[in-house]
Amino acid sequence: MDQTLVVVGRGLAGTLLAYFLQQRGFSVTLTGKGDPRSSRIAAGIIHPVTGRRIVKTWMADTFIPFAEHTYAQCEKLTGADFYERKEIIELLKDAGEINEWTNRSSTPGWPGLVSVLPEVPHQDKLQPFPNSVQVQGGFLDTSRFIDSMHAYLEKSCAILEEEVLAESLQQEPGYVICNGRKASHVIFCEGYQGMSNPFWQALPWQVSKGELLVVHCPALKAKEILTRKIFILPVGDDHYKVGSTYAWDSLNEIPTDEALEKLSVQLKKIINVPFEVVSHQAAVRPTVKERRPFLGFHPSHKRVGIFNGLGTKGVMMGPWLANHLAEHLENGTPLLPEVDIKRFATELGQ
Repeated sequence: MDQTLVVVGRGLAGTLLAYFLQQRGFSVTLTGKGDPRSSRIAAGIIHPVTGRRIVKTWMADTFIPFAEHTYAQCEKLTGADFYERKEIIELLKDAGEINEWTNRSSTPGWPGLVSVLPEVPHQDKLQPFPNSVQVQGGFLDTSRFIDSMHAYLEKSCAILEEEVLAESLQQEPGYVICNGRKASHVIFCEGYQGMSNPFWQALPWQVSKGELLVVHCPALKAKEILTRKIFILPVGDDHYKVGSTYAWDSLNEIPTDEALEKLSVQLKKIINVPFEVVSHQAAVRPTVKERRPFLGFHPSHKRVGIFNGLGTKGVMMGPWLANHLAEHLENGTPLLPEVDIKRFATELGQ
């Protein structure tokens, strides 16, 4: 393989794509300006069930095993620990909720995924919840994953902190010049900043700001992820991530008093033991209107690609989709129609 590719964006998406391209023998430069904040503060939760309608997440049966295999392989390569399976405890308020979860758990394809618990865990530390269910999930320490994988990839890839301006690309027959480097393709994995990229501005972005807290709560002693409108994620030493909020205006990375108050109130509705807020963080998620990521190459600029829009499910979807795009580059394997940006060819001005 003699193709050289530039991957722009050093967060979760760009790191995963660089890894799978490197595994397939491509020469890769991973670059981008600044710290991938959204990826670093992400909850990192794999949850196979989506939304109030209690439906299995799109392609969960494909995404989750592949993600777990990928993270296990990356742990072997790096010698670091950053992924673990974790039970998710959904706290339920009334008989209607427990009936809905019970009915879902008996649906074909669901056995073993959800189980009704005989009693609510940590009941003495929680507000009254008459029922709960346990969902098989997982947790990726995204910051540790990114740092560990960058250290590993540096052995065979160039990893640079530099800005790549889409307007500065020079497209020539058969290659692209990016910041003075000749590449077969340039693939943008810029997170929410992709909506400002002139190649991708026309895509149906709907990015959202999210805020979360890290709290110290010595009395709780929970090892599972607890959820009731918000999540309480144990991260060690009696500390928990608590989140998150959604906002579609004021798209910045500045924590707000409003979100601090909202999350604190919601946390008090779940637990009945004291806690202390240790930190408060905010970032902007690369979410899209139709909840399907953006993969592929510009219809008019064939050597300029995108891997973006993973949103809140990036830890679960990212490995399979990154490998899918790498396979497409290597073998010409067709991309899934649901994620291929060819579906927006008209908007992109083909």
